[in-house]
Amino acid sequence: MIIIGQFAKDNNITVKTLHHYEKVGVLFPVYVDSETGYRYYDENSQEDLVIILFLKELGFSLSEIKSAINEFDLESTLDLLAFKLKNLRNDNETVESRIYKIENILSSLHTPSKNNIDWKGIVKMSKLKTETGNYGKGQLIESRNKDFEEAKDNGTAFCLAVIDLNNFDKVNKTYGYNVGDIVLDRTYSEIKSFIKDFNQGVTLEYKSGDEYHLTFTKSSLEVSMLISKLLDAIVQVDYSDIADELRISATAGIVSINKNHKTYSDLLQEASIELYKNKSKNR
Repeated sequence: MIIIGQFAKDNNITVKTLHHYEKVGVLFPVYVDSETGYRYYDENSQEDLVIILFLKELGFSLSEIKSAINEFDLESTLDLLAFKLKNLRNDNETVESRIYKIENILSSLHTPSKNNIDWKGIVKMSKLKTETGNYGKGQLIESRNKDFEEAKDNGTAFCLAVIDLNNFDKVNKTYGYNVGDIVLDRTYSEIKSFIKDFNQGVTLEYKSGDEYHLTFTKSSLEVSMLISKLLDAIVQVDYSDIADELRISATAGIVSINKNHKTYSDLLQEASIELYKNKSKNR
C-alpha cells in the first residue's frame, strides 16, 4: 500500500484533490489508519485513478464519472460519449467563429489603407468577407449568431431543433459506409423537402456525421409539432432498393430562446442536452 502523500506525488496531483475525490465518491482509500487518519492506496486505486483522469480529460464532470464507474452500462456510456462529442463540436464552432473574425481583421490590417485605425474600425473589419479556409463555415456561424441576436433583441420567437439519426453506427457496420452516405443524403433531402413549403424563417444546416440543425422563427409549440411530423417522415424514407429491412429513425432536441441564453452556442448546447435526454428515454 502507498500513503496518500506519495500516491499523490506519483500521480502528479494534490492530496487535496484525493480528499475531494473521496468526498464526492469517485475514489476511496483502501485503508484508513484509525489512529493517525492516514489514508493508503494500492494498485487497484492506481487503475481507478487513471480512469478518472482519463474521463476528466474527455470533459466528464465528477458526478458523471461517479455514475460511469459505479454503474457502468455500455449503452449509456456510448450515449454519453456521443453527447460529449457533440458538445466538443459546438465548442469548436465558437472557436472557428473567432478564428474567422481574427483572420478578417489581420487580412484588412495588412492592406495599405490602414491609417487611423481604432477599435471601431477593427470591429467593422471583423465582419468583412475574406478568402480564408474558414470563411464558409465562419459565415454560416455568423449568420446563426445574427439571427439569434435579432430575436433576442426584438423579443421574437427563435427555436433550434437538433436532429440525430438513431443507431446510425449500426448502419455503417451492417451495410457499409457507402450505404451510410446514402442514408445521410436521403435524410437531408427529406428534411429539405419537408421544410420547402414554409422556407421563410427556417434554416437547415447539415452537420458532420448524422446530425442536422434547424432554426425556426416560430414558437416552441409550433416547432414541436413540425418536428414530430418530420421525424415520422424520416421513418418513411424508402430504402427498399438497398435492403428491405433497412429502416431509419431519428430523435430531436428542441429548445426555444430564453433569457438564460447569452449566445447561440448556449442554445445549441441546451438543444444537444435535450437530444441526449430524449435518446436515453427512447433507448
